[in-house]
Amino acid sequence: MVACSGVPAQHKKSQSNYLTNYQSGTYLEKKFAPLLKQHPNKTGFFLLANGVDAFAVRSALIKKAQSKIDVQYYMIHEDKSGSDFYRLLKQAANRGVKIRLLIDDIHLSNETTLLKDLAAHPNVEVRVFNPFNRHISRYPQFVFKLGKITRRMHDKSLTIDNQISIVGGRNIADEYFHQQKEVRFGDMDVAFIGPRVRDVSLSFDRFWNSRLVDRLDNLEKIPASSKALTVSYKSALSIDDSYYLNALDKQKFPFSWGKAKLIADDPEKIKRKRNTKKFIKVSEISKYISNTKKELLIFTPYLVPTKAGLRYVKELRKKGVRIILLTNSLHTTDVPFVHSGYMNYRKALIKLGVELHELKVGDFPLFKSHAMGERVRAKKNSLHAKVMVFDRKLFYIGSMNIDPRSVYENTELGLVIESPKVANLIYKWFARNADDLTYTMKIKNLSGRGETLVWQDGESKFYIKEPKTRLLGRIWMDFLSGLPIAENHL
Repeated sequence: MVACSGVPAQHKKSQSNYLTNYQSGTYLEKKFAPLLKQHPNKTGFFLLANGVDAFAVRSALIKKAQSKIDVQYYMIHEDKSGSDFYRLLKQAANRGVKIRLLIDDIHLSNETTLLKDLAAHPNVEVRVFNPFNRHISRYPQFVFKLGKITRRMHDKSLTIDNQISIVGGRNIADEYFHQQKEVRFGDMDVAFIGPRVRDVSLSFDRFWNSRLVDRLDNLEKIPASSKALTVSYKSALSIDDSYYLNALDKQKFPFSWGKAKLIADDPEKIKRKRNTKKFIKVSEISKYISNTKKELLIFTPYLVPTKAGLRYVKELRKKGVRIILLTNSLHTTDVPFVHSGYMNYRKALIKLGVELHELKVGDFPLFKSHAMGERVRAKKNSLHAKVMVFDRKLFYIGSMNIDPRSVYENTELGLVIESPKVANLIYKWFARNADDLTYTMKIKNLSGRGETLVWQDGESKFYIKEPKTRLLGRIWMDFLSGLPIAENHL
């Protein structure tokens, strides 16, 4: 009965918006104003395809902040990257910068020491999305509130002085910034200036002021005063030689320009009834997919099409749309349970004419650095980027996976940009590297086996079972793939 109860009644929390405490004439505003004047109503952007550069840019922009910082993340680990991120925010708060930090509650059961320390600062306020009840264990809440407490805020954004935002697939943790030895995520963010920054801020405000959010100090005890952080960023990474940091100082940031639209879920999405018959059509991204005429390229780490998704793919194929999908193999995925929900759809996708690729096993960097080398070599890669390229004219970068959790359960955030030049660059990168980085999924008629799913590796080599995996692991995946839960709960 206790587990079924809701979160305790919320205390009053102040309403605020992105203009609260905002000061004009900041360093970044002065830097970007001439560029924005030259490109009216356009978005200036650049991709962050490498983890080292992705952290360097975040660090550089936080250091330049003079007015306010809005932070919205699904997860911030208190590892090397997370502790340095908190340290940078605290240094900004010490300079007088006002900070609003909004975080999902799913990973706050253990890692809150540095978060609480930051929340104690007078220039910082921390709020928590869809909080768990703190008076009982989380485990019975997962069981008895399945479908309610399991619906989360998956958004990731960082906005500095209302002038520049970063959105994409990365949370704040070592594996996203190439600082972990076990696994390195191949991920993608986009940093941008222009009118869409205001849209990110308005989306942030909807969450910040939502009834589904509560202050951290209403949920947990916060220290009376903000003490000095004792954990520091201790990796070999130095951002002082970052291409992006130097470009910022020289006013030569490598912006490309194009029209853009923010695709942002409302926080109330987690309270709405799921429409499991329409799959991707429930999302605003659907119109870009539906309007694709020739070719759709998708990178998604978690791919669970569902029967509704297969119907959607069939509609696109009937129009003659070429569909190319890149996702993780069993060995490279960080969530085998989700992979079990994808396994049953591989043959169906291939038979519909989808060009299906799975990431190969290896310790190579998936996306190489712009100017800086790899600082920590990981044992394996895992795809985490969420990217779509439409007719090599537009592309999406954000937090949305092609699975039921992103479509029905969680809130998501991403940016669609019209830029044939950059859309072509993403496609050409994949076409050039696909043979080296991926297995091509095929169906072959093998003697004694009949119709068999194979992992093609080059022209002559192929596997008839999940590459680089063990028998017990494959048996377990086969068992999970037979459970009737993939359609709605993965």
